[in-house]
Amino acid sequence: MLLILLVILVVIALVHARIYVREAEQGVPPAGEFRIIDGIKLHYLDAGPRDSLQAPVVLIHGVSSNMLDMKLALGDRLAERRRVIMLDRPGFGYSERPPGEVDMGRQAKIIETLMAELGVEKPVIIAHSYGGALALRHTLDFPGRAQALILLAPVSHRWPGGVDWHNHAATTPGIGPLFSYTVPALYGRLAGKKAVKQAFWPQAQPAGYYEKAGMALIFRPTAFRSTGEDLVGLYDEITNMEPHYGSIRQPVHMLAGTHDTTVLSTIHCFGLKAKVADTSLQFFDNVGHTIHHACGDEVDKLLSSLDANVDVQG
Repeated sequence: MLLILLVILVVIALVHARIYVREAEQGVPPAGEFRIIDGIKLHYLDAGPRDSLQAPVVLIHGVSSNMLDMKLALGDRLAERRRVIMLDRPGFGYSERPPGEVDMGRQAKIIETLMAELGVEKPVIIAHSYGGALALRHTLDFPGRAQALILLAPVSHRWPGGVDWHNHAATTPGIGPLFSYTVPALYGRLAGKKAVKQAFWPQAQPAGYYEKAGMALIFRPTAFRSTGEDLVGLYDEITNMEPHYGSIRQPVHMLAGTHDTTVLSTIHCFGLKAKVADTSLQFFDNVGHTIHHACGDEVDKLLSSLDANVDVQG
């Protein structure tokens, strides 16, 4: 009897997940274009004037996110004057991701290929959280391709404590698919908006953010599994990257919030500043992990300074 009840509950959860996915995708349709890169269907947005004399920008989002988050935070304002490339990383938004086949190195290669196919030369890469680690990996694998990095609350070093249990559950062979296709959608339905609002602490969440940023998409099974894969694999990825940070020659500008309890600056920003020759670090008071929604003016200043340096050198 208990087994029958369990089976019924699982079936109900699976049906609910399908309904949730359909509703989420109907509410937030694709905003950009699609391109097959390295065998993966990638969703991206190429915005802003392509003939701008200002450096192009590539925006990279973190986990539990998609390109709409970076578009709202920075993309729209930057695209008024310069070319801006935004993308859904594999497994997020509307980009596909074969399970267990996309590590950070492959993501860096995908970004490099996208840049090359779009004719984007010497961009400034602006990346948030996990995206910061990916931007560093791209710079290590393809030195000299980016003009500079602007890293917002970046992950760069090993940290104590590991990752949350649900990330391991989503990637555990056998139970991972079942977990990903039952629990996240239910959680998203019941508590998703509250969880996203809390992620902005101590900042106020922008009006209409949950809907405009497509946050319902992060509780779909594929996106949840992708978050788990990224985070579970991250520790080993950055362990291999750390010894090579000293080879980075581009300017690396870091912005962090004083109240960020998700990615600790004392570990990551300070650690990176000690290893990369050309770095800067600026803190924002009373700002947490969602610093990309608070630092637009400073990003503008950094980009203007980088543009001016290129003009002088040219």
